[in-house]
Amino acid sequence: MEEISAKYYAAERPETPRCLGIKLAPYSLGHRVTLHAYGNSFVTGGEWTFPDLILGVLICSQTFKEWTATRRNPFLGLFLKFWGWKAGKFNIADEGKKFAQYLHDGSYLPEINTPADAGKSMVSPWETRLKMFLIRELRLTEAEAMDRPLNLSWMEYCAHGESNGSIELFS
Repeated sequence: MEEISAKYYAAERPETPRCLGIKLAPYSLGHRVTLHAYGNSFVTGGEWTFPDLILGVLICSQTFKEWTATRRNPFLGLFLKFWGWKAGKFNIADEGKKFAQYLHDGSYLPEINTPADAGKSMVSPWETRLKMFLIRELRLTEAEAMDRPLNLSWMEYCAHGESNGSIELFS
């Protein structure tokens, strides 16, 4: 359990790197959902691409609300092309590794078991259940829920489930 405690304390004050010269925000539920919505290879698996790196860094450097506004900007495509050209001064392989590590570090999920007698199996994505927990139990707004550090949110969801017997945490 000490590992889980150490991860929780670190999640309370996440350190975020700079990638492609931009400071990343703490990896959040909103970032995860948005990256999946775009089919970004850093979260869907497989070989990552340079466009995925640029888009991923742009998404993860902003809040969910900021990205919502950015994606509607008619000059976004032009900006991404310019930024991609400017990013050529970086070691792209190293920046990709750095971004992948950022996603990994921000996605820590403790090992859990859901007891068989806890009820029927869930079919909705865990991200949806997590978002509902943050809104219902922690009384966050949708924007606050989407911007909260993912691993902190998930650990608190698991602690809540452990308290009510619906989740068993492994050490």
